[in-house]
Amino acid sequence: MHVDTEDLISEKAEIPYVDDLTEIALHKNESVEMATKNLSLKELDQKITKANYLPKITAGGEYFLKYPNMMFFPPEPYAYRLGMIGVNLTYPIESLYKNKYKMQEAKENIDLAKLQIEENEENIRHNVYEAYKKFEETDQKVKIAEEAINQAQENYRIVRTKYANKLSLITELIDADNAYLEAQSNLISVKINRQLKYYQLQYTIGNL
Repeated sequence: MHVDTEDLISEKAEIPYVDDLTEIALHKNESVEMATKNLSLKELDQKITKANYLPKITAGGEYFLKYPNMMFFPPEPYAYRLGMIGVNLTYPIESLYKNKYKMQEAKENIDLAKLQIEENEENIRHNVYEAYKKFEETDQKVKIAEEAINQAQENYRIVRTKYANKLSLITELIDADNAYLEAQSNLISVKINRQLKYYQLQYTIGNL
């Protein structure tokens, strides 16, 4: 029996270091991106709230017709036109009190948003490290299984030679053949498991 595992994961595939994988995951992760955007919104809210401390400047103008003419005394019975333009500067004193608590709330919201980012990043680092170590473990198991095949193959060759020279029993040859087949089956199993861990790692960093 032969199972083709060549199309699973290339033996020459290079897996980046865990730090590089973590950077990829942090860059691609949607939760980190959303938390970062949320932080930007909270910082914008703080700037808007802070703007309430500034005076408001408005420009205005008027043009009207009045009758009688009150510019003189006694008033004259003539209509007159009057136009005015100017700049108004207003500063509500109550904003000093109300805005203080709004600024405090805005700062707390920013701190919470930063904590959310840190928590998300920490979870990603943990998940990437865990997935990387699991893949690394299965990769080592593949190497061990390949060494086991070489040993089982060499043992089978020796026992077959002895059997050909009538120096061993048929049961010993069967046992050696079974051990070789078991080693091959084990290699296929660990390669499939390695492929699974590889895909899990790719999913964790956001490539899938």
